[in-house]
Amino acid sequence: MEFKDALNKLIDSKEFNKWHDENKDFFLTNVFVNEGDLQIGYCRHKDNKIVSFTVGNDNISKFEDDVFKRPETKSLEINIENVNVDIKDVLNIVEEARVKSYPSEDITKKIVILHNSKEGEIWNITLITKSFNMINFKIDAKEGNVLSNTKRSLLQLGSESK
Repeated sequence: MEFKDALNKLIDSKEFNKWHDENKDFFLTNVFVNEGDLQIGYCRHKDNKIVSFTVGNDNISKFEDDVFKRPETKSLEINIENVNVDIKDVLNIVEEARVKSYPSEDITKKIVILHNSKEGEIWNITLITKSFNMINFKIDAKEGNVLSNTKRSLLQLGSESK
């Protein structure tokens, strides 16, 4: 399911409208793609609460959590007018860039997140590889430009945090 289709499905649902009528101080802050379903997150700054709605083909469910971020960062609102590149397109852009930069890496898992950052709305795509590497692409959600790409070994992550 594409982002804007899922968002429209959510906004049109009774579950969301009932919740939103009672929670006007929440704003759209992220989208997480999880095996075909989309988790659309809304944040409230005053208590760092996040409410996410999982939008599937057949259902919508809601769950609450605390915001997961560094203390010095602030969650920003996504302006959907700045999201012209949808999920299918961004995955194609990432695959083309991966083949150019990392052709020997076989992908086992894709983590796809849309959020707003200092650069504006970006798709943050992390690829986990068979060789235990993590490749991260940041893609401009408005134009589809690759803003950055990095590769790190997952085996080194533990030693870096010590």
